[in-house]
Amino acid sequence: CHRLHTVVGHENVSSVGACAFLQTALTAFYWPRNAFAIPTGAFHGCSSLTSLAGIEHVTSIGVFSFALSGIVSIPWPAGVESIPRYTFFGCRALTRVVGLDQVLHVGGSSFGSCTSLRRLTFGQVRAIESNAFQYCTEMATLSGLEHVVIVGSFAFAYTGLAGRFHWPEGAPEVPAFAFYGSDKLTAIDGLERVTRIYHEAFRELPSLRAFRWPARVRKVESGVFHSCLSLTSIEGLEDVDFIADYAFTRTGFSSFRWPPMVENVPRAVLSSSPNLRQVTNLGHVQSIGAFAFFNLSQARAIIGPSPVEG
Repeated sequence: CHRLHTVVGHENVSSVGACAFLQTALTAFYWPRNAFAIPTGAFHGCSSLTSLAGIEHVTSIGVFSFALSGIVSIPWPAGVESIPRYTFFGCRALTRVVGLDQVLHVGGSSFGSCTSLRRLTFGQVRAIESNAFQYCTEMATLSGLEHVVIVGSFAFAYTGLAGRFHWPEGAPEVPAFAFYGSDKLTAIDGLERVTRIYHEAFRELPSLRAFRWPARVRKVESGVFHSCLSLTSIEGLEDVDFIADYAFTRTGFSSFRWPPMVENVPRAVLSSSPNLRQVTNLGHVQSIGAFAFFNLSQARAIIGPSPVEG
C-alpha cells in the first residue's frame, strides 16, 4: 500500500492493528474517536505524513508509532504517561511536541535523530532512557527535568544543548556517554548529590570550559573528559582516590595538579593536551602508565619528588 494517501469512512473504527499504515503515502490522518490505542508501528515510515489530529482521547501509544514519519507538530495525549521507545525516531521534520506536562517516562531513542526539534518542555518526568534525545542536533533547550531520577546512557549525546545544563538533583548517577559530542555545552552544574559519573560521560564537549567535580564521587572513570579541548579548569579533585585511563586526554589544561590521594598515573591520562605546560604534585605517585604524558608539545616540567625537565 505504498501509494495509499487517503483513508475515509473510518470514523467509527474502535481498533487499529499493529503497523496498520506502515510506509504508506498518507499526508494527513484524523484518528478515529472510538479507538483509544495507537498500536506499534502504526505510522512507521510514513514519510509524507505531516499532520495527525484527533488523538487527544488516546490512552495508549505503541513503540515505533510515528518513527521515520514526516510529522511536523503533534499534541501529546494527556492520558499517556509514557513515551515509548522509538516513538518519534528519525522524524527529521518534527519541530514541536506539546502537552508533555504529565509524562513520567521517556523511552529509549524516543526522540532520536529528530534533527529539527529545538525545544521540549516536560513537567513531571522521572526517567529518561538511553539515547532518548541522541542526535537531536538542534535541541537547544530541555526544561522541566527537575523530577528526573534515572538517566540512561547517551541520553543527551550529540544534541544542540547550549550554554549551561543543570543536572537533575534527584538523579544520583551520570551515565556513560551522557552528553557525548554535544558541542555547544559550556557548563554542567547541579552535580552536588551525584555519587557516580560513568566513563565518557562528558567526552567531546569542545565548549566545556570549567568543571566542579562532585565531592561524593571518588573515582574518575575512563575518558570522562576526553577531547574537552576548552576545559582549562577542574576543581574538587582533592578527595579523588582513583583516575582511569584517558580521563583527561586532549583537554585544554595549561597546568594540572595531580590529586594527592591518587598513587597511579594511568595510561594516556593527559596525552595530546595541546596547551599543557606542567604537571605538579607527583611526589607520592607509585607508577606512571604508558603514554601518560605522550604528545605534550608545550610541556616544560613534570614535577615529582624532583622536577623532571622536558
